Amino acid sequence: MERNGVRIDTDLLQAYSKEVEAQLEQRMGRIYELAGETFNINSSQQLGKILFEKLRLPVIKKTKTGYSTDVDVLTKLSLQHDLPLEILTFRT
Repeated sequence: MERNGVRIDTDLLQAYSKEVEAQLEQRMGRIYELAGETFNINSSQQLGKILFEKLRLPVIKKTKTGYSTDVDVLTKLSLQHDLPLEILTFRT
C-alpha cells in the first residue's frame, strides 16, 4: 500500500461530503430554532447567554469568565429543555 497508494472514489467521497453538509445544516437549523436566534454554536459565552439569560434555565455552575456550559451542565439542563441535548449531540 505504501508503494502503490490507494484508490479513492472521488465522486462517492464528494456525494458523502454533500450529504454530511446537508445533515449539519439541518442540525444547526434545529439548534437555531430552539434558541430563537442564530449564534456561534462553538462560543460558550454566546451559548451561555442563550441558555441562561434568554431561556432562563437555571445556572448550575459558573466559571471565572461566565456561565459554565460544560458537558455535565448541558446534560443536567437537557432534562429541562431540548436545546442542551441538541448542543451535546452536535458537538460529538
